[in-house]
Amino acid sequence: MADHTSSASAKPIKPIVVSDEDLGIAAPAAACTASITTASFATAPEPEPKPGSAEDFAQQRRSASGQVLPKDQKASDIPISCGMLLSATEHSITLQAIGSWAIGLLFLYALVFLAPGFGGVYFGLELFSWIDLSKMGLFLSICGVFLGSISFATGIAALLLSLKCFRFTFGRPVVQPIVFNRKTRQVHIWHQDAGAGIFSNLLRPFKPWPMVLETYPWNCIEAEGIASLQAGGNTVRAGYDLVLWVKDSPSSAPHELQGMFKLGQGHNEHTARGLWEYVRRYMDSNGPPLSPGDVPATLPSAKEAATASMIYAAMLSIVLFGWMWISHGKVSLDLWWQFSRNPLDGGAVFAVLNFLYAMCIPALIGHYLGHLLAPHPKPPEALYKDAGQPIDLQKLVKPAA
Repeated sequence: MADHTSSASAKPIKPIVVSDEDLGIAAPAAACTASITTASFATAPEPEPKPGSAEDFAQQRRSASGQVLPKDQKASDIPISCGMLLSATEHSITLQAIGSWAIGLLFLYALVFLAPGFGGVYFGLELFSWIDLSKMGLFLSICGVFLGSISFATGIAALLLSLKCFRFTFGRPVVQPIVFNRKTRQVHIWHQDAGAGIFSNLLRPFKPWPMVLETYPWNCIEAEGIASLQAGGNTVRAGYDLVLWVKDSPSSAPHELQGMFKLGQGHNEHTARGLWEYVRRYMDSNGPPLSPGDVPATLPSAKEAATASMIYAAMLSIVLFGWMWISHGKVSLDLWWQFSRNPLDGGAVFAVLNFLYAMCIPALIGHYLGHLLAPHPKPPEALYKDAGQPIDLQKLVKPAA
């Protein structure tokens, strides 16, 4: 899923941005005016940010330990798109906002939440049916009501989480692009507004998730690398999130924000810096849409979702401790040998591994069905306004020097 949250005091737009000159309003040159448009191209102005709003959420997310990557300084010697380049035109590049590798994992989560959901509701109702004040007394009756209420509420919460995971699996477009237009000096983000997280709008399970087009001035974007710890294999490695913050103005304080969004997932510091350098050079230094040795994105179709590479991605997202039988080639054989000699020695670990392998089966089914049933909304024309003619990416692919 794109992990980005943003909002702004949007002016009426048609279809995206109406300039201050068109409205007869003299705005300061340094101000960063953002616009947000839903799929119906209707927008409502929000006069003041409120506690809990996207602006407030972005300000809370900004890490004091992050490392700002200035636009006037080189972030890396090797600019790279990290396989995120969807398309290019004369004046713009389009990057994939979120990956589709976790679709199978979300489907598995949906199935996992179903059992405690139905079980909690059933057990809660059963407890309520057993309560008999004349036979149980006041204390036991109160205990029964208390436990039944907790069980019922927990079951409802689990069912709501399961429903949201199902919606994430089958109701989200695979392609949610970010367009960097160096002619207009704007950044367009077209994404599905499903809330700020898995728990947002949980009590409104059927609330529509509209496609939203957000437009920000490039000069108000500030990149920051934020280090994190990620589990993989039998080790813990340092991860690196590339976060783009949208400031109120180029000279605003770090926490005076309109919103934020991420570029890609699963980076290390090298790839995150290379990706930012790729975008920075394209927007500010007339860099190429594709650097030598770089390759464009390859989004799977419904049939391609079942190929070996996509199966690898789906299984990798399921096995919580990494691709064990690849990174540790003999792990299964070694554990089987230990189990045959002493079941108490290696048997428990071997059973856990096989359980994790078995979980890959429903994940693979969900991964395939998620790509097959994913909606394909038509991008708004304003997304590529003044972008120029499209460029054949295959003609741009060149071997590394």
